[in-house]
Amino acid sequence: MAENDFDLVNNLFCKLVDKKERKGNSSLAVEEVVVLSIWHASGIIENGGIQYFFEQELDAEAVACAYEQIGCDKCAELLRLALSLFPAHIHQAGRSERIKHVEDNKEIFEKLSSAFWKADKEMEPQLAEFIRKHLAKSCSSA
Repeated sequence: MAENDFDLVNNLFCKLVDKKERKGNSSLAVEEVVVLSIWHASGIIENGGIQYFFEQELDAEAVACAYEQIGCDKCAELLRLALSLFPAHIHQAGRSERIKHVEDNKEIFEKLSSAFWKADKEMEPQLAEFIRKHLAKSCSSA
């Protein structure tokens, strides 16, 4: 029986996390990094919104690029819009400054989160298709 999209993506994600822990970042192909970035970011944003995403040490631009790689341009656009709301000195200052900035601008980040959740509903089938097209071999050997 063929895997559904969720199982395909999640199973590969788990294999890639293990591979990254065992062999390091340099062992990952570009396409594998796309899968890791998107599935990780999507889970974080699903759990706590874009606010929670910026509490983490993730590279918003890299994640936006990953979303573009699979054709989820709206998600990429929303991440970049959220990133643009940070003055450079705050975003580069560190986690506590980012958290305070998000709290001070809670309403706009909540609106962006809602828009992201809606757009991200398209991600899973697109990421699964990306995997089938580019990473079929990794699904069995990662």
